[in-house]
Formats: sequence, structure tokens, C-alpha cells
Amino acid sequence: MSTKSSTSASAGSDRRAALDAGVDTLTSASTARSLRAAGVRTVFDLLCTMPRAVIDLRAPLVGPAIVAHARAAKGLVAVRGVVERVSVVPMRGRRAIRVALRSEGVLVELWWFFMYAAARTLSGEIVAAAVPALDPRRPSVVRMIQPRIWPRISPTGQGGLEPVYAVAGVSSARVAEAARAAVAALAPNGAHDDLDPTGVHDVVPLLRAVHAPDDLEAHEAAREALRRKLAWAEAAWLVLRRVERERALAGTRAPRLPRDPETERALIDALGFPLTGAQRRAIAEIAARLDEERPSRTLLTGDVGTGKTAVLLAAAAQAVAAGTQVAVLAPTTVLADQYRAALAVLSKAIDARVATVSEERTEKTLARRFSRRFARRFSSIEAQVVVGTHALLGERVQFERLGLVVVDEQHRLGVGQRLALVGKGGALSPHLLSVSATPIPRTLALALRGEIANVHLDERPSGRETPATRALPRSAWDEVRSVIDAAVSTGDRVFLVCARIQERDGEEGGTPGAEARAAELRKAPGLGKAVALAHGGLDDDEIRAAVQAFRDGDARVLVGTSMLEVGLDVPEATLMVIDGADRLGLAQLHQLRGRVGRGARPGTCLLVHDDPPSDVARARLDALIAARDGMEVARADLALRGPGDLDGARQAGEAAGLRWLDPLTDDALARDASEAVLAGRLPERPALSRVLARLDALSQLRATARDEAG
Repeated sequence: MSTKSSTSASAGSDRRAALDAGVDTLTSASTARSLRAAGVRTVFDLLCTMPRAVIDLRAPLVGPAIVAHARAAKGLVAVRGVVERVSVVPMRGRRAIRVALRSEGVLVELWWFFMYAAARTLSGEIVAAAVPALDPRRPSVVRMIQPRIWPRISPTGQGGLEPVYAVAGVSSARVAEAARAAVAALAPNGAHDDLDPTGVHDVVPLLRAVHAPDDLEAHEAAREALRRKLAWAEAAWLVLRRVERERALAGTRAPRLPRDPETERALIDALGFPLTGAQRRAIAEIAARLDEERPSRTLLTGDVGTGKTAVLLAAAAQAVAAGTQVAVLAPTTVLADQYRAALAVLSKAIDARVATVSEERTEKTLARRFSRRFARRFSSIEAQVVVGTHALLGERVQFERLGLVVVDEQHRLGVGQRLALVGKGGALSPHLLSVSATPIPRTLALALRGEIANVHLDERPSGRETPATRALPRSAWDEVRSVIDAAVSTGDRVFLVCARIQERDGEEGGTPGAEARAAELRKAPGLGKAVALAHGGLDDDEIRAAVQAFRDGDARVLVGTSMLEVGLDVPEATLMVIDGADRLGLAQLHQLRGRVGRGARPGTCLLVHDDPPSDVARARLDALIAARDGMEVARADLALRGPGDLDGARQAGEAAGLRWLDPLTDDALARDASEAVLAGRLPERPALSRVLARLDALSQLRATARDEAG
């Protein structure tokens, strides 16, 4: 080997060793400990931890510009002002610190709710950075919660740009300091083999622009370029995991569940409505997969109102007719009850025996509920379909011959939990059918969720249209009340969803919460007991009673919070009123809107907002009014928040635990990575191996956290 090539190889080896070094080489022992706990273990891990935003300290906002920025809800920004006073404010068992900052006549209140010691000694001119918001009770006053502060104007980043990181348990300032140290140690060129998972360019300039920026536009471009490289690697990792699952299942046997045309006809007759072409195709495809000795892992996707439940019922009927049991795992008691009501069709069609299990709040009740006698009931074939929440995962709940497991996407199951339920099949592994209403391109659905097959519903039942939607200021509440009264008088049912259970001190600007709205409606002539209340602060039995009263028609109005967005199907409900719609995300609003207009009569959705709403909230409401389906909603959400918002723009991806891959924009990128894996063309690059190892570690961290929480 020549001296030159030997030197090059030695340099490459040194670079790899430096990248694999622990983060303790860059920062203090305590910070390194916290970084490792969050999954940031090596220098390479740190370089892959991208900032969620950048604070521009070169020209902090002052005076009226601060108010304008807050009104437009433009997000994180630095402001400059002079400290007028510092005060300690008692608040419900704790003390907060409030700093009054005067900036060219504008009052900015800085709040710390955890007794931030440094804030008590602030004086003179300072710079503070956080997300400013107008005080709802005093529109000329701006509030900033838990801001970062700098004495006078002393930028810490190159060119006065300070990256902001979101790493659990570690302050952004400490992460930024360590990241700058990591970038400073990089060789100026020739390191792309070690750092670039795609091997296309030297990424050192990108890393410098991301972690030590001196130009905002260059930073944003570099961050997106680096994200796409890492997203490609993440897509490849997801496909590799899927291939591993396929190999693992190859030697596993499942009970064959043959399709029974007579059972299927009986179910369709019991449903009482014609199936769409998409539903029929989905039923046939899933039926074929259930009639195999290899365990099927299928993801059923479809927008709100496309009829996923009917497809699930057909799969459950097929399993019961084949002599096996079905377990249906729901995220909440409300949704478990909804599934139980839907599964009553099976009892009518094929005399299936359905039972429900739900979590209770005390160990005593839990032990009583899962007595040995109760557990034996599920282990016998007496219960053919069992619907439940987390309680289904308990050791006391066993099955005699589990043939099909249905999991709702909202459950956010960890790996251990999911295996615990599938493992209840004994010697034979049950088939798994997962359900998702997340609006993502079909070609990415498998990568995001990891199932082996995707069945998609792309057609709504005839006559079911998107509810008519309009926005109203809260000052028009009398008009909203008139619409509610009119709906009730014609026999229709009404959802009234509030952003809060109760008004929070100083946050809601006098906006009533769910409890206050329910009390208001109960005083109205003719309503009284016809108003039910359901929210997360109530016991399961109280929630169940309220929802059942609404279903039965004893209650004409159901008041609650956004917990009502999941799974409620009441065909008689035609009006959805969302009070505080400007405080909810587009995906939540779309799900809530989908709760009405599911019967013979069309639905209406009223979006009640602050007067005036922020510019961003107004744009969000307008987007919902214009959107016809979930994909339009998701794309509008992405457009409003922008591709640079790495934490917020990929809501669907976050639901699947994604780190860099964007489910709405990276379809082609994911397809390319998938083809490379399946064709055996995955490049052998150190950086790619590191990214794959990092994703394995992060996946295990998430799974462990979910298992411990659940």
C-alpha cells in the first residue's frame, strides 16, 4: 500500500473513531448522561439531532413589531426590552416568576412557572426568546412562557443565530454547545463516506450550516437537504424491519380462516346498507389473507366515513365462523363501547357472543374484574369476540383459540404490548388487522406502520358528503345557540366540543369550558336532562352513561372535549359545534367534523373561534372549510406549518414514531429506498450503518417507554 493511501486509510479510521466516540467527549458528564438517556449516545448521533428552529439574535423585535408578530402567531422569536420589575406570583401550590419587560412602550410579560432562579436577578436591558402570544384579557400585552434570556445583546451562535434543540431532559443551550463542538472537530472535506448515508455529497458543509449557522437561508436549505438524506436512510430501515418480520413469520403457523359466503351474506343483510365497491374489494382481499396458514399482518386504511368498521366486522365474522376467537383492542372506553355496539351486528347475523373488558381505576376493582372465573370465561370458546382496552393485555385474560386480533391505530402500542396480545394465540399465531385513519399516501403506509399488506378504502358510501362547515366568532354565540335549538327541535342530535374541560386561569380569556357550556345548556327551556357531559376528568362509568344516553336519544346534546374525536358513530347526529376551534389542530378538527352526517341527513359543522383569531388560526379554519377529505387536510396542514418545521409538519409520521421521514412529501424518496433494499442494492456505507443502528436504538427506547407507561 502506498504511503498516500495508507495515510488516507488512517485518516478515515480516525474519523470513524471520532464519530463513534461517546458524547462525553464533547460535554460534561451530567449532560452526557442525559443525552444518552434520550438516545443521543455518540458524536454521530448528536450530528443527526437537528435543531427544530433558529433564534435570530441579530435584530430582536421591539415595540409594536412584537405585538404584530404575536397577533400573526409566527412562532419563536427574540425580543429586546428593559426590565421594569420582577415579582413572585403564588399559583395553586407553587410559585411562578413574572418579569415585566418594557419595549418601546409595549409591555411584555415573561413567565417562569418553575421558579427560574436566574430570572429573579434580571435587570437592565435583556433579550428574551420564546413564542409570544397576546394576553386574552389584555390584547395590548404580550406574554412569553419559559423564555430563554440573554443579558443585553450577546449572541452565542455564529452571526447571532442560535439553534434551538428539543432533546428530552437536556437544555437547548447545552445541546447547541455540544453540537458546535462536534462540528468544529470535523475535517473540512473528504468525510462524506463516514457521514452521508446516501453517498452523494460531502455533508460537512451541511452540518456546519445546520449546527453553527451564520446565514438563515443557508441554514434552512442545509437542514432540509440533511433531513432528506436521513429520511432516505430511515425509509430503508423501515423496509428492512418489514423484511425481517416477513422472514420471522415464514416459519410460524396461523389458524386458517376460510371465507364463508353464507356468513358474509348474513352479515351484509344485518348491516342494513349496501357496501361500496371499495368495501367489497377490501373484504375480499382480507378474506383471502385470513385463509392462509401463514399469519397475515394487514393494515386497513381509509379516511373518516369510508366504512372501515364494516370491513372489520366481515373479518371478525369470518374468524368466528371458522371456530376461532377475535380480540378487538380499542384505545378508550368510549371507543370500546362503540365497537361493542357495532359488533352487535355479529350477534344478529351469526349469533356471535360478544364480551367487553375495560380498564378500571383501582387495583381492587381490577382484581375483582379479572377474577379466575372471569378469566376462565375468556379462555373458553364461550366468548367468541372480546372487545377491550389495555385490560386485554393482562395475564388473567386468556383465549382458547385466538384467530384474529384487531388493533385500532390510536392505541400507540409498544412492541412488547403488541406481542403480548398476539402471543395469546398459543401454539398458533393469530392474524393481525390494524386500522388507521391517518391520511398518508398509500405507498408510504406500509413503511410507516410496518404491516406487510395494505388494504385501502378510497370510496365513501353513497350520499355521505363532507359536512357543511363555517366559522363564527364567539360574539355570535346567540346564533350558534339558535342552530343548536333548531337541530334539537327537529329530533337531531348535537355534539358540542370545547377546547378545555374548565377555563384555565388567565388562558382562555373568559371562554367557557365543557362543564360551563353543559351547565348553560341545561338551564335552557326544553333541554335540561337532555344534555350529557363526557370528558377525561370523569370516571369511565360516567363517560359511558353519557355516551349511551346520547346514542339512545335520552340526551340530545353531548358536551365534551376533543376526546370525542375518536370512533363515535351516532347516525342521528347532524350538528358538530367546536367551541375554541382555533385552539385545535387541523387533524383534530377533521376527525371531529367526521362525527356528524353519518346517517340519512347531512351534517353541519360550526367552528367557533376567538374574535379576532390569529392569522394562523384563521388560515387553519379556512383550510378545513375548503378541504373535502383527510388528504387535503393533511396537505393544507403541511403547507401552513412549512417543511422547515421538523417537529410539527409530520403529524402522521410522529404517530408512527418517525424521526426524519415526512409521510406527505417523501413518497418518491421512500419508494427509492424501498426498491434499493428489495433489490439488494443498499449501499455499504459507514454512515448508513450508523443511522440504522441509531434508529434501532431509538425504536427500542420508544417501545420501552410505552411499555412502562402502559
